[in-house]
Amino acid sequence: MLGVEAEKEIIKIPLSDSTISRRIIHISEDIEEQVIEVIKSGELFALQVDESTDIKLSGTTTGRDVFDVINKYFKNYGISWTSCVSICTDGAPSMTGSIKGFITIAENQNPNINTTHCFLHREALVAKSIVNELKIVLD
Repeated sequence: MLGVEAEKEIIKIPLSDSTISRRIIHISEDIEEQVIEVIKSGELFALQVDESTDIKLSGTTTGRDVFDVINKYFKNYGISWTSCVSICTDGAPSMTGSIKGFITIAENQNPNINTTHCFLHREALVAKSIVNELKIVLD
């Protein structure tokens, strides 16, 4: 479709699993470095956290466990909780609990953090009790 010359150039591109995996990791690391630099330069930021998919926890998934992992990451890169303006989570008790939830522990670091409930989780909750006519549209 593109001609013989284009075909020769395309064949030169390595497409093995390990090459693609290595490139994805490299791109991911580069994006992470860029985001950290922006945050460290004084920019404000927000977090979207889902303890079941975003954080690698071993054992329990309490609010303290989630906070400790994120706090360790922040300390490792010199990120301050005072720059965090908002946290969005699902409604799990480990995230939103008023005494030991992740949000409560984070608010102890920065009382000005705004919190929201993830809209995707809200849609999932609504979909459980929606009438059939609307469920067909949603599906």
